[in-house]
Amino acid sequence: MRHIVETFVRLKYIAKMQNIELIDLAFAGHRGIKGKKFKVSYQKQFDEIAPGLYDFYRILCDISHGSMTSHVLKSTISGGSVYFDNGIVFKPDESTYVINQFSVYLLAHIEFMRWIFPEIDKNRPESYAAKEHEVLAVLWSLMKQISENSQNKTWYDAVKLLVNV
Repeated sequence: MRHIVETFVRLKYIAKMQNIELIDLAFAGHRGIKGKKFKVSYQKQFDEIAPGLYDFYRILCDISHGSMTSHVLKSTISGGSVYFDNGIVFKPDESTYVINQFSVYLLAHIEFMRWIFPEIDKNRPESYAAKEHEVLAVLWSLMKQISENSQNKTWYDAVKLLVNV
């Protein structure tokens, strides 16, 4: 999920800056072009696009780079001991955290692509439009539910700036 957020923030940052060189550098990746690389830090990109969201992104980085994934998402802590889960184990709190974030970032991608490529709405088959409408309705409903939970307020206030085009 961290990669989804990184890629999307970079896309929105480039769109906002309207700088063709940034596009080339972003696509060049680690190789760069003519000795140049994409040098804009993620913190600067986040601050430009969705101020306040960078701290939540850093949590995803900690999950990715640390042992939090194996200790929280793949284990059960009971009586001060850690028991690693075998197979697939449903954990409502952890699932909600992952699903809420994934759903919001998916919504952000869809809305951004529709903005970048307006021909999507004009040229898609009617059957696809109906399915897309259903998916977007569910995702926007989830956004509304997230916004109404006071525990989500700080994250929601930052992430809504990423979703809105």
